Amino acid sequence: MRKMRKLLIGICLCLILSAAASAVDLYVDLTRINTDTAPTIVDGRTLVPLRAIFEALGAEVEWDSSTRTATGTRGGTVVVVQIDNNVAYVNGEARLLDVPARIINNRTMVPARFVSEAMGCRVTWYQDKQTAAVADKLRDQQIYVTKTGKHYHFSGTCNGGKYYEATLAEAMGRGLTPCDKCVLTNAYYQSVIG
Repeated sequence: MRKMRKLLIGICLCLILSAAASAVDLYVDLTRINTDTAPTIVDGRTLVPLRAIFEALGAEVEWDSSTRTATGTRGGTVVVVQIDNNVAYVNGEARLLDVPARIINNRTMVPARFVSEAMGCRVTWYQDKQTAAVADKLRDQQIYVTKTGKHYHFSGTCNGGKYYEATLAEAMGRGLTPCDKCVLTNAYYQSVIG
């Protein structure tokens, strides 16, 4: 009877954890970030592997195992997060986190939006495909799409189409490819894919 009770408790815990956390696709600019621990939604926030997001943004990463603290440095920006601590620091200034960094599958997971915005990036979310996109080099670029099209555009009037402004997350989540007229020929785009 005890073994059965333990088994049922274990099954219930797994169901609760899987309901609270779901897998997410993560992009930085136009590149999908593949990690051994998938980005996950916890309490309504997307947590991503710390090293993967910092390195994708070109930040240097340091880990202090004695304090369980990670530091990411990019240019003049220093972001410090500590496991299970709701307070993080950006250039020494305390910031309150909705969800603290935590360990999932032996990986330090941090809130994608907090880390990315602290590094000066723009973050968007596309609910339909559970896609988060961090616009670093593309943070000031407008993106246009149609509901049924196969391409994303940098021009809302390319080919005389009727486009709506979309997010990078929607374009990447829908698997759209760059327009050969207004994106692939764009010098800005070339510098991003560099």
